[in-house]
Amino acid sequence: SSEAACRDLDVEVAALRFRATAVEEELRSSLRQEMAIATGIDQAKHAALAEVTETRRMLAAATAAEGEECTRARAASQASCLALEKLAEQDEEMLIVQTYAREECAKACAASQVSFAAGEELAEYRVSMPEVVAQAEVLAGSLSTEE
Repeated sequence: SSEAACRDLDVEVAALRFRATAVEEELRSSLRQEMAIATGIDQAKHAALAEVTETRRMLAAATAAEGEECTRARAASQASCLALEKLAEQDEEMLIVQTYAREECAKACAASQVSFAAGEELAEYRVSMPEVVAQAEVLAGSLSTEE
């Protein structure tokens, strides 16, 4: 009877050890699963952090590129304004030159008219000159015959 009780206790101890081993295996399996889940979460966090970092880098690069484009556009706008100012100055200079040219042309026209009038007068003198000379000769002849 004590042997039977010992055997029953041995069987119970063996059953408890078996259950303890099974529970221990279950706990280890559960722990491995929890560790795998934690590792997955950690990897997902790292991936998300890397994505956020890459997005920030891309945003910074885009902002820098936009700044460069703004700088280029500003420089082009300033160059355009300078070119327009220079063109306006050249237009003013051209107007001055045109005004001077018109004045010179008007002077030349006036001089040409004076020259033409003088030419007409000279032509009249040339036409009337032989007559004047003839009259002078006649007058000179009449004066010499009177003497």
